[in-house]
Amino acid sequence: MTPTPATRPRYAISQPRVLIVCAVSQLLVILDTSVLSVATPQIGSELGFSPVSLQLIANSYTAALAATILLMGRIADRFGRRRILVGGLVLFGFASLVGGLAPTQAVFLIARIFQGFASAGIVASNLALLVECFPEKPARLRAIGIWGAAGGSGGAIGALLGGIAVEHASWRVALLVNVPVVLTLLLGPMRRTGRDHITGGGATGSAGGFLIPTRLFKKRGVLTAAAIMFVGGGAIASAFYFITLHLQLSEGFGPLQTGLMFLPLSLAVLATGGQSTRIQLRLGARRALQLATLLMFFGLGITAALFAASLPLAGAFSSAIFGVGVSLVLSGTASVATGHVDPADAGSVSGMIATSQHFGAVLILAALVWLSTKLSLPLATQGEYLLPLLCAAAVCLIALLLTPGIPRGRNNQR
Repeated sequence: MTPTPATRPRYAISQPRVLIVCAVSQLLVILDTSVLSVATPQIGSELGFSPVSLQLIANSYTAALAATILLMGRIADRFGRRRILVGGLVLFGFASLVGGLAPTQAVFLIARIFQGFASAGIVASNLALLVECFPEKPARLRAIGIWGAAGGSGGAIGALLGGIAVEHASWRVALLVNVPVVLTLLLGPMRRTGRDHITGGGATGSAGGFLIPTRLFKKRGVLTAAAIMFVGGGAIASAFYFITLHLQLSEGFGPLQTGLMFLPLSLAVLATGGQSTRIQLRLGARRALQLATLLMFFGLGITAALFAASLPLAGAFSSAIFGVGVSLVLSGTASVATGHVDPADAGSVSGMIATSQHFGAVLILAALVWLSTKLSLPLATQGEYLLPLLCAAAVCLIALLLTPGIPRGRNNQR
């Protein structure tokens, strides 16, 4: 039966545009967590950062993002996901412009903080908007798979773009390039994504939950997905950090060479995003996440072993195995979490998952950085970078141990 205007799903006409906006905006957010990583020495030299304060280049953005995601999720549920996404994109573009033109350290850090605030609004609203616009399960899983692949590849793409900018122009280009991308989204597909359907779910029935409705704490699938994302986020961030350090400090690679070494990982994430729906429907969410965490473990372990054997190119290609697991974890946790709640709570759930990922990245990476300063392993020159990389691989096994909390069955989503 052909859907009539009354029965046609909301946003049916604009679904492709919504998917483009959500995927590209997620890519921008994750990209900006890594795009300046290879340019840190140049930024520090030009703006006068001390060796101790260099970490603020990344942490100012990440901390602002992680600290406000939950609040943005509730605001998106209350006032509309599209509205918050548009506002986040506008602020993100403006902060990128200010950061790219920053004359001083203080202006740069303020811009990065506001980039983080903007990214929190983007992250909290784009996944919720996808859930709202793709109500049917197969279509929703496909959309989340593409969204997850875009975000998962952001770290590798950011490292590559940062390397190109540093070697052929300036680190400032890595921030300024966000401006035309944001303008294209706002003036193009974002204009025709329909209007907000405000459910009010974030404001009613919360039973005392301010940032997170307390009813969500009764959802085993949501809590397990958040826990897996916490651990997985830590493993992903640690992998990018220590691989970058090893390639630049142990192998002597330049910024562009380092970025190119992440290309196999990035391509694997993108390729897997298109197949994640089929994998989840065939195996079920639990088995798909078990497969994903095992791939992350073996991929990262093999990569570290090849680096230790002074085979960096082979290690770069083996990181593609890790990339397949990353893509499946990102899309799988998002699908499980949003599939067990009412669409009215999708913004809050998106905030929970994103907060778990970023706090996991901060805390687990901090623990492994501390480990790298205290211990060393004679695997290769600068082996202290490979020991925490192996530990990051072991962290993936913790995520594997959490997967029994995912409800059984192939049709375990609402």
